[in-house]
Amino acid sequence: MIDWGDGTYERTAEQLIDATEAALERAALRPGERVLDLGCGSGNAALAAARRGGVVTALDPSARLVAVAEARARAEGFTLRTAVGAAEALPFDGGAFELVLSVFAVIFSDAPERAAAEIVRVLAPGGRAVITAWHPTGAISEAGMLLRQALMELSGGPPRPPPPWGDPAQVVALFAPHGARVTSTDSSLRFEAPSAEAWFAEQQDHHPVWRFAERALSSRPGAWASLRERSIAALEAGNEAPGAFRVTSGYSIYEVRAR
Repeated sequence: MIDWGDGTYERTAEQLIDATEAALERAALRPGERVLDLGCGSGNAALAAARRGGVVTALDPSARLVAVAEARARAEGFTLRTAVGAAEALPFDGGAFELVLSVFAVIFSDAPERAAAEIVRVLAPGGRAVITAWHPTGAISEAGMLLRQALMELSGGPPRPPPPWGDPAQVVALFAPHGARVTSTDSSLRFEAPSAEAWFAEQQDHHPVWRFAERALSSRPGAWASLRERSIAALEAGNEAPGAFRVTSGYSIYEVRAR
């Protein structure tokens, strides 16, 4: 189980602010609306919603990150309701929110069907959810795929299908049983570092998923070194800035409308 409080996810969150703003634009938040930041991380979406007049609740499986979000909100003069919990079992009444935001968060759920059902359950009639999800293309996506494959090989279990969030048709199918309509638009983020090796080292040192993978793969001699080598090769193959490192990662912004 990945501990999202491990490492320093805040460093990654800083690079996602443009996507947060794009999600809020799509959400068209009205002052006074009840908002859930689902998988709040360090609080980017919660703060963006509070600045727009939302009445915001922030939830994350990591108590440490919830505390980070609370501290950021206090520093800006906002008060957040907060909770530690999982997307698959939201600790809220049905119809509690006009808007659910999840910026690159619910996409990591191991039970997307249950998470989708819970999102629709907590939406008020006519409410909406705005979810950002990475496209399964590009250099960083390729590195992530290599990581997932390495962990699946280590577990010895049967291969699992890739998460559904990168395919709009699968996302539509996730929410259709609950009577929710899904529309999507595409956008992208640019990531930069001095080199592919430097980008990988940043993830290894600070990102919860990569830190988890390094610990898990340490039980098999050479497994982490092999993943590192193959990942850096994939990153270099997609590099857009010879002499440095720059890649563009596409993502979808899904709007889920409840009945």
